[in-house]
Amino acid sequence: FVDTLDGSDRAGAATMMLSYTWEYTIDDIVDALVTYCEQNALDQGRTYVWMCCMCLNQHRVQESMRRGQSVSFDAFAEEFSTRVKGIGHVLALMGSWERPKYITRAWCIYEFFVAISTGCKIDIIMPPDQNEGLVRCVLDGDPLLHSVWLALEEVDLRKAEASIAADLQNILKLVDQGPGFAHLNLTVRQKLKSWLVDAAVQSLHDPQRRQSRSPDLDKYYGRAVRLMMECGEEKRALQLAQECLEKLRQHGLEECPMAATMLTHIGHVKVMSSNIDGAQAAFQRAYAIYEATGTLETEAGAYLTYWRGNVDALTGKLSPGIDKFTEALRVADAVGGTANTRCKILVKIALIQIGLGDAERSDLTLENCRALLRQAHSSSGCPSM
Repeated sequence: FVDTLDGSDRAGAATMMLSYTWEYTIDDIVDALVTYCEQNALDQGRTYVWMCCMCLNQHRVQESMRRGQSVSFDAFAEEFSTRVKGIGHVLALMGSWERPKYITRAWCIYEFFVAISTGCKIDIIMPPDQNEGLVRCVLDGDPLLHSVWLALEEVDLRKAEASIAADLQNILKLVDQGPGFAHLNLTVRQKLKSWLVDAAVQSLHDPQRRQSRSPDLDKYYGRAVRLMMECGEEKRALQLAQECLEKLRQHGLEECPMAATMLTHIGHVKVMSSNIDGAQAAFQRAYAIYEATGTLETEAGAYLTYWRGNVDALTGKLSPGIDKFTEALRVADAVGGTANTRCKILVKIALIQIGLGDAERSDLTLENCRALLRQAHSSSGCPSM
């Protein structure tokens, strides 16, 4: 197709490369690229994107294959790597965020990894309707988001597919002899999970959402911070929690339960950075707010009590620590906390019981944890963790 175009408004030296699967529609590709240009104030007439279906003559490729003159995989991989490095900017098109086909295709995963490992800039893009769907899912706390998160954690090149079986085997061989599957999978998973975090943060800073402080926006801040924590981005989580606290303060709501939730997140980050004094100060403020508003008997209250127990355990106060973990478990049970939440608490209790010299009780606690997971597995048909 590129051979039929001329003029700087239609073709030019590529400044970006599109990584995508064959199953996307033209509408989805165009909408995603147009939205990306609009969000980044790019001139669509001067933004040049390299796409294999447009820039490689597929008829000649097919003719060569029929004559048995196909390019060797090694030559193709070398050409691809050179192209990625030369362009220096990859746009990874996810398509549907609920069922990202991208993460099941061997070439896509490999392209994504090459872009990361060569230091290229990577932006993950979606059609606008899919992006809004992702935003709403985070905002509403849709269980589907947890399923997507688990899917990203399970990205594995060895389980991926390719249209040509030989390509898959060659990619697997290339990775096995190079970076290794563990490194590639971990690198790709982390970047994809960061994408979910970035999507959440970008929507929080949308001018229309920032004009008002609504309960939905409060919940959204909380979920975005939790996503960051799960992704290991504690520094960004701390900044976002502090931003939310400031927003609440501006509206005279610094003593509301959401402020306590943000203080709990701040304390969590400080624990992770070994700032125990700072964590205790944040937790004390959060506890006072929950107590004053009568909201300790909630999932958020259990989360705070859990982290207060962690501080006690870290400072050698094992008996007070186990009391707090036991209280956190009681509240979590009462409010219908997830099996994952309750098992995390049970594991902490078991560890302290070992520290107190009660191995027998610790074994019983861990067995309760295993029973809880078995029950969750049988009722949902899939693991809860």
